[in-house]
Amino acid sequence: GSPADAGWGHGTHVAGLVVLAAPATQLMPVRVLDAAGRGNVWVLAEALLWAADPDGNPATDDGAHVINLSLGTTAPTKLLDAAIELITCKDDDADIDTSDLGFNDDRERCNLGRGVVVMAAAGNGGSSSELQYPAAEGAEGQLAVTASTADGRLASFANRGPWVQLAAPGEGIVSTLPGGGYATWSGSSMASPL
Repeated sequence: GSPADAGWGHGTHVAGLVVLAAPATQLMPVRVLDAAGRGNVWVLAEALLWAADPDGNPATDDGAHVINLSLGTTAPTKLLDAAIELITCKDDDADIDTSDLGFNDDRERCNLGRGVVVMAAAGNGGSSSELQYPAAEGAEGQLAVTASTADGRLASFANRGPWVQLAAPGEGIVSTLPGGGYATWSGSSMASPL
């Protein structure tokens, strides 16, 4: 890819911010979008479930402890809500029927205290009415993050509303690019990992 490609460098920029915020962290990069930044909800849901327990053995602590979702769509989906509640172990409303034996590993992982924290970018529409999913799903165990400026104000491009729980620096943020470079970008994608 190149800087002209819509998806070029976005993941590396976000990963650099994760390392900036938590230097001792171990990254688990998972590609769910194509080079143009497009994808589908099914692939994202599968990736979330895999990241929570990559080896499929709930007794081993090999899964992500925190997942950042610097992506979004304006189309709501129950699938992402269910996947997020399953990996965060926060299905308090019991809206997911986990009685099937296929959920035994998820129950065991949750009983071992291995729920994941999920951060999700709120979007850059500068709107109080535009909902970006999965951030706006309202999934239990997930936090929707919007962007603030250096002086602590809401960024002009930042989506806002009662569904957003946090704001973090997201305007003029310097981070890494592929090949050892750096760039300054703005967006809730930058706020979410911070």
